[in-house]
Amino acid sequence: MNYFDHEENVKFVDGILEYSQEWQWLFDYIDKRYVFEEPKSWHEFVDNSYSIRELIVRFEKIRNVCAKEWIINNSIIKEGWELAKFYNGRIDIVTCQKSINSLTGKLMLLVLWITKLLNIDNGTDYDFNIGMLQEKNYFQLVNIDEIIKNLDEINEFIDNISITGIDEIKKCLNDNVHYIKYDIGAEAEEKIRKRANTYNAFRFDSIRTNLGATWQEDTIFMLLSRDLREADSDGKVLGTDKKNIIRIKDDIDNKDVKFIVETILFYSFGDIPSDECILAHCEMIRREIINKTDLFNLSISSSCKFIEKLFEKKLTGDWRKDTRFVEMLKAFQVYMTPNDIRRIQQMHIPLSKVQIGVYKKFCESKYKDIEEIKELRGIRDYFEDKDVITGIDKTYFEMLSVKFDELVENSERDIILAVSFYYYMIFLIRVKKENMYIDNQRIQSEMLRIKKLWSTNYYEDVVKSMQVISSQQRISAQKCNEFSKRIMINPILFSNLTMSYDQNKILKEMMKAAENPLIMLVSNIEISEVFPREGAKVNYKRHDIDAKFLEIISEIVENKGYKLLNKMLPEKFVAYIYQNCKIELQLNITLFNEEEKMYNLIKAKAPIELLEYDKKISLAMITQLFPVLEMQIRKLVSYLGIFPYKIDEEEFMQCNDPSSLLRELLLQIYNEQKSFENVSDIMFVYNSMYNSNFLNIRNECIHGRDYLAGGKLRYAFRVTLLCIYMVMFRIDTIEEKVSDLID
Repeated sequence: MNYFDHEENVKFVDGILEYSQEWQWLFDYIDKRYVFEEPKSWHEFVDNSYSIRELIVRFEKIRNVCAKEWIINNSIIKEGWELAKFYNGRIDIVTCQKSINSLTGKLMLLVLWITKLLNIDNGTDYDFNIGMLQEKNYFQLVNIDEIIKNLDEINEFIDNISITGIDEIKKCLNDNVHYIKYDIGAEAEEKIRKRANTYNAFRFDSIRTNLGATWQEDTIFMLLSRDLREADSDGKVLGTDKKNIIRIKDDIDNKDVKFIVETILFYSFGDIPSDECILAHCEMIRREIINKTDLFNLSISSSCKFIEKLFEKKLTGDWRKDTRFVEMLKAFQVYMTPNDIRRIQQMHIPLSKVQIGVYKKFCESKYKDIEEIKELRGIRDYFEDKDVITGIDKTYFEMLSVKFDELVENSERDIILAVSFYYYMIFLIRVKKENMYIDNQRIQSEMLRIKKLWSTNYYEDVVKSMQVISSQQRISAQKCNEFSKRIMINPILFSNLTMSYDQNKILKEMMKAAENPLIMLVSNIEISEVFPREGAKVNYKRHDIDAKFLEIISEIVENKGYKLLNKMLPEKFVAYIYQNCKIELQLNITLFNEEEKMYNLIKAKAPIELLEYDKKISLAMITQLFPVLEMQIRKLVSYLGIFPYKIDEEEFMQCNDPSSLLRELLLQIYNEQKSFENVSDIMFVYNSMYNSNFLNIRNECIHGRDYLAGGKLRYAFRVTLLCIYMVMFRIDTIEEKVSDLID
């Protein structure tokens, strides 16, 4: 019961975004929805504290936009409201203590009190930090001056709490305050030894620690409970930072701990590990090969991933001469099938001469097939063959180049020709990454050659051969006027029409797609003078917002997939929806006929001087709008609690780019409600102006890639106007509702 339904969650986020002054509905809802039981122990409190913590965070957000008081019937929820007021500085600790009577409330106040003092000393903004209360040696990680000043009052408060485990909590706090250092426990040491001496030590298999364990123990067990591949980025993924990991190694004189820390430091941060660490991994891998562990399972283990990265980085050292390393390499030589040899090669493990011979012979049988290919239709499979990509040699690479020219010259100037150019370029990209026989300069020269070949010899002919499919639809001037008038009154209607994030409407779009699965299964190639490329493809790498939308689609597939006539991959649905949204946007932007009026309204409110409106749109007219949009975005996110400047001494008060500000805002909203339903306008601005998976107007235009002339320039101009107008509308809504707070 203790959670918000989707509809109420959306209503809550809407209220925060709009600075709502009416929240009684929320407290009435919580009174009916939430049930709390007093904990019987500290462990039970921590395990079950999420519900009250989540409410307090919501209450803090309400207090930031509204100063009113509310009727609250449930005593624990009422205490949660008081705790939120304490946490955001509306009342002091003494006043708050007087209003807290429940065990849950007292324990939560203790945690919030400690957290708030730690935040003051360390410049952090945690909502819930129990490190000082249940992790020995925690004083090593933080500044605790404020806790020291308030220790007597905190101890007095703890003495009035009666619950199992409270004595241990008080002792841990006081030990930390008095800088009492503890060594790692014998039980923890044994757990570490057992886990470290396995070939897959780092895996999704949590190790529970006891109350009062050192922070070092907790951190080690947390690191061991992660897949090593997950650590291949930065300390944020690890849940700690590099400085703390190094400190563990310095604090604990234990070879297994050293092994764990050096493995993480190398894999995540690139620090060179000791010879002993490397050789320990080698020995464990050798042992598993002798024990006939399946090569696939071995290859995805943490020790193999470690060794793979070692070879990938081309590190050298005395360890290469050690018998343990040599014996590991010899052990890999038992694998003789082409598939196994390919996997070993992908791990960057050196192959024996015999293995090289076996694999080369196998690859030769593949890449020599180019001699047998007589038409373009047969070349795609060749381009996609992994063994050809990794094994083709210089002679056959040159033969392929000549063969490709012959095939395209003798083929029809149709879509198959364009597709062949696309797959040849993809082939060259993969050869550059994965093939050890072809020189990179030769590959790049071939890329440039076929790019020029396409643009000069084939692009126009392919376009001429394509059939134009068109249809007419008559829409009266009156309807266009009514549509435009509604958008001028509330531009969010436009974003909702273009792409709704309501789950029921998304499901309807998915059901349409599922009725025509061939639309999603057939590759969609976009013909461009630059080069053919795959259309309707969404890149999720470094695209957090698209990844979150994929999560929404995945959840719909999982929960309501039974409504879909054909079940497709979530990625296919995302690509389909994005493509349809672009079509819908083009239609709606054509219907909008108040371009001049909207421009002049923006011009009147813009913080910089803009050109006079001209029906003949120039590049200057659109590019001048980009800084206006950025200024409005910074203003909007400031109202919503996001600091629009870089929080960095080296880049002091430099503006964050608008895409990162919108991304931060959208991620906050998604994390709150797992939806973008109530921010379709902000999503519209982000997707239209800054998302390379969608229109990306600002970046494409500024960098001279697209939207530079003709109909595309006017299209981009109108979309940019709408984006600015939407952000201004959102700001006006906030300012109208809380003008007294802003003043």
